[in-house]
Amino acid sequence: MIFPQERRWLFWFAVVVLLVTSIPYLLGFALQGDAQRFTGFVLGVEDGNSYIAKMLGGAAGNWLFESPYSIEPQRGMLAFLPYILLGKLTAPPGQHEQLIALFQFFRWIGGFLYIWATYDFLALFVTQVRYRRLGVALAALGGGLGGLIVLGISALWQNNLPLEFYSPETFGFLSILTLPHLSVARALLLWGLCFYLRSASSPRSNRAGLIGGLLWLLLGIFQPLTIVSGWAVLFSHLMVLMSLQLWNKLRHRPVDWRDFLFYLRRAVLMVLLSSPMVIYNFLVFKLDPFLNGWEAQNLILSPPPLDYILAYGLILAFSLRGLVYIWKNNQHADALLLLVWVILLPILIYAPHNLQRRLPEGVWAAWIALGMIGIEVGGKIWRRLVPALYFGFLPTLILLASLFQGVRQTGSDIYRPYDQALAFQSISTDAIPGSNVVCAFSTGNALPAWAPVRVVVGHGPESVHLPEYQEQVRQFYCGEISVDEALEWLSVNRIKYIILGPAESDLCSNAESIYPNQLPGFNPWKIFGDYLVYKVPDQP
Repeated sequence: MIFPQERRWLFWFAVVVLLVTSIPYLLGFALQGDAQRFTGFVLGVEDGNSYIAKMLGGAAGNWLFESPYSIEPQRGMLAFLPYILLGKLTAPPGQHEQLIALFQFFRWIGGFLYIWATYDFLALFVTQVRYRRLGVALAALGGGLGGLIVLGISALWQNNLPLEFYSPETFGFLSILTLPHLSVARALLLWGLCFYLRSASSPRSNRAGLIGGLLWLLLGIFQPLTIVSGWAVLFSHLMVLMSLQLWNKLRHRPVDWRDFLFYLRRAVLMVLLSSPMVIYNFLVFKLDPFLNGWEAQNLILSPPPLDYILAYGLILAFSLRGLVYIWKNNQHADALLLLVWVILLPILIYAPHNLQRRLPEGVWAAWIALGMIGIEVGGKIWRRLVPALYFGFLPTLILLASLFQGVRQTGSDIYRPYDQALAFQSISTDAIPGSNVVCAFSTGNALPAWAPVRVVVGHGPESVHLPEYQEQVRQFYCGEISVDEALEWLSVNRIKYIILGPAESDLCSNAESIYPNQLPGFNPWKIFGDYLVYKVPDQP
């Protein structure tokens, strides 16, 4: 049971967390000036631009998602709907700033829901309020042993970087800071599990399964893959419950299948109700050539096992204590879900899937719940060790400090040159939505966040056939193809605008040979400092 005073504390805790995570963004806006414009992101700028671009696509009239980072033919798919819908609330002038503000609004909503759902989930297993609060604080702000990098031993981790600093699915802070759809997805995952675990003897057992299934159906709009992770947890939980009943039968102990059947009925309801988005996504990614190419490039692979041991090593002893308690008291069927979830972890993180690092989504909440149980049942010795868990907040402090330092570096990709932003706005004002633009990769990543156009290259996974198109772009700018070949390439790819700026010039060692200066009939349409915008003339 959760009391009103707990809810009040939870509300203000969430407010504080979201205010603190807003400071780097506010600082970025404060530091932009006449020479630069803030992108709206302080971490993961390349992906951040892509989310603003998705919102801008919605503002331009899209209802289905079509990537602006590819000129390949696309049919559109039902994806990123929250971003597309938010984009429809914006309009010029100042549309880019509106999009960023709505993204922050979405981030706040996602953060609130994630913190709220995590507390509800922990309350199912943790009885003492102080440990519920500690648990939700760890879920929102905590990590593992990543703070050890201050000792200069970063070589322990792959790429010298702990999971706390790049994996939002492993912990929780990064999703609160940067990825609102992942925060909402985890909230819906945990709330679905809360309904699944409601008292099995309840006369409204089917209703709980129905609500849980609808929550997971909604989850499919935010992150369909998380549903599959939830299915894996439900299946494993049911297998353990059934195995325990069969074991009791073999040992001639009393066997009662009623609880198992209640859980089974709920699980079937939840899987059936949440399956449409999973099936839809599976089919479209297999049958659509563009999406198939995107999937092949979208690799989010898990690091070595040592990285995960270090990630969860801080809470591991507490969690193992809770795990032993649950196993010895296996009549608590709901708590067994925590046990099977963490045991399932190695299978999830190394499943043969291109997004394998995404699959253990939410397991951090299970580790924390086990850890808090371990503290509650462990006695004074374990309670005295609780301060050791505070070390888990150090990676978050390190990350925040680095963000504050990064925002102050005005030459980083957190900002775009003011002249470049003017060039983007000129294209936005003139172009028909969906027009194709050629530019360098770094320019192409930012442009669709300012103008509803498509670029040849600009995003790792979404720019399908990226290596081939990058080479074509380089050859075009560097004049390594003839004039006739360049004109044909522009025509075949339906290019309407060409941007020539520092990033495009950097593609070539010999600036004198850069196209489109040498193409007949090509003169700058707009000039903003070092940025030239060309409109491709109609060709017979």
